Amino acid sequence: MDKKSIAVIGACMLLLFLWGPLVNKIWPPVKIEPVPGAIAGTNTLGQAAATNQVSAATPAQVSAAPVVASGVFTAADQTPAAEALTHLENDLFKLTLTSEGGGVKVVELKNYPKHVSRKARGDETVAMLNEGAERPVLAIAGDNNHYAWRPFASEGMQASARWANGLVVTKEITLSSNYLVNARVRIENPSTNQVALPGLEWSLGASAPLGTSMDEQFTGLVWYDGEDKVNIAESWFQNRFLGCFPGTPRPVYTEGSSNVVWAGVQNQFFALLTIPNQPADSVTAHRIDLPLPSAEDVALNPKLNKRPTGHQGAISYGPVTVPAGEAIEHTFFMYAGPKEYNTLSRIAYQQKNHLDAVMNFTGFFGFFAKPLLVSMNGLHNLLGIGYGWTIVVITILIKLLFWPLTNASTKSMKRMAKLQPEMKALQEKYKEDPQKMQRKLMEFMKENKVNPMGSCLPLLLQMPIFIGFYTMLQSAIELRGADFLWISDLSSPDTLFYLPGLGVPFNLMPLLMGVTMLYQARLTPMSPGMDPTQQMMMRYMPLMFMFILYGMSSGLTLYWTVQNVLSIVQTKLTKTDDTKPASGPAAKPVAALTAAGKKKKHRPGA
Repeated sequence: MDKKSIAVIGACMLLLFLWGPLVNKIWPPVKIEPVPGAIAGTNTLGQAAATNQVSAATPAQVSAAPVVASGVFTAADQTPAAEALTHLENDLFKLTLTSEGGGVKVVELKNYPKHVSRKARGDETVAMLNEGAERPVLAIAGDNNHYAWRPFASEGMQASARWANGLVVTKEITLSSNYLVNARVRIENPSTNQVALPGLEWSLGASAPLGTSMDEQFTGLVWYDGEDKVNIAESWFQNRFLGCFPGTPRPVYTEGSSNVVWAGVQNQFFALLTIPNQPADSVTAHRIDLPLPSAEDVALNPKLNKRPTGHQGAISYGPVTVPAGEAIEHTFFMYAGPKEYNTLSRIAYQQKNHLDAVMNFTGFFGFFAKPLLVSMNGLHNLLGIGYGWTIVVITILIKLLFWPLTNASTKSMKRMAKLQPEMKALQEKYKEDPQKMQRKLMEFMKENKVNPMGSCLPLLLQMPIFIGFYTMLQSAIELRGADFLWISDLSSPDTLFYLPGLGVPFNLMPLLMGVTMLYQARLTPMSPGMDPTQQMMMRYMPLMFMFILYGMSSGLTLYWTVQNVLSIVQTKLTKTDDTKPASGPAAKPVAALTAAGKKKKHRPGA
């Protein structure tokens, strides 16, 4: 390969590494203006809530949504009272209830720090859900009444308000185990006349990223329709062409057909989910701007998202009539906690609602992610070691499981390396006839019992496990804040420092992974028939993986690095006979093979 080709490949790898920052610099995220009446706390309800229609709303449809008559929920001349906050807590979390709309304003998770990197410096701030939201969770759009919270039963609070149309609304919230909250809303009609209500839109709260700009791919709305889980992230609202180039932004997401089994908002490691007693008619979400980070936060983390955005969600029910002297009730379960598979799967099993689907352990690679996570937690508890060493142990066990297959593959590669001179002679002899050259090479390898695909099969079989590891690590709360050697957080890149003036992070583990991949590639013989340019590309292909995985979690690159080291050791330890293949006679020389071919060609009657 000439110097020009090497320069082109190097430039492509550098562009791949800088592609994300360059795209955001050239085409920054478009500011999407808020949609009037979409979960904004006004007396305007979205179209899906008022008419129970299912089709996705366009900007024109949303702006033309019907307006609820003034005074349906809150009297127009009512003077707003000062907001009053009440706390409800147990050993897992603390809920802050607000008098404005009678909902959950924020949830504080006591066992999880907000900033993992600052925990060692004495920062006791805990992770919060619904922080920066437009509306509290379980507040009804348009209901700006003052709810006075008072103790109710054990670990519960109750509040009431009278709407302008005469209906009395009573909300009860009680705490349960496993990060669950029970909510009951009773809408009573004490009058002698029936009262018609427009569609009710219940707030799900708002999602917020944990910090860096990469968190946007995990942040947004999530809901389950009884068969599949749907994720709506920032990329859906930006609607970029090929995920990079500017497109037409989408202002609001609306979907559902009386099949919203549960819905909520999430980020990478935490979720705030609402499970109604009866499936909701539709689910809605729109983009919101969150408070800007402080200068201190930006100084500590140059990769911090300086324009954080979240997503406000809601579920809707169609119009309903409350008969005179009667009441209607809505009951909800709320899950406000970490994406902890054991807890979520237990709830899903008890309630038969597939709540564990929020972990994204679905599809083919999810099949591998589940046992990997269960095995990791089991080994961690059984051996009493940290999660970093647990990943090392799991990698060793996987290597032992595939040892017979990779051992046979390694022997095949070494036999192929011994046959390289004669294979090159064949290539040179038939270089004017590529088809005949390939046929002769295949005959030669068949005679010597060498399979050119033998080295690829173990990699193909282990690739689903690697992607399963990647899927598992995306939302495994267990690795958040787990340390290993110099790594302080296995769920994030192992950034040691930032290059002065560039703001580029120095991540050591991906570099070690790249070195081990390059060395492993040097030990692997090239396939026959591959020209020098292709050989050079295959030799340096690991560098591309290093750039791709440079910003991934250190737990993932730790697994891949240990896997490479074990493969190198296996290659060094595996011995093969220098004179004979694994079975069968000694390798037939090219001359004999060619002579045999000539005899066949001149055979009478051929």
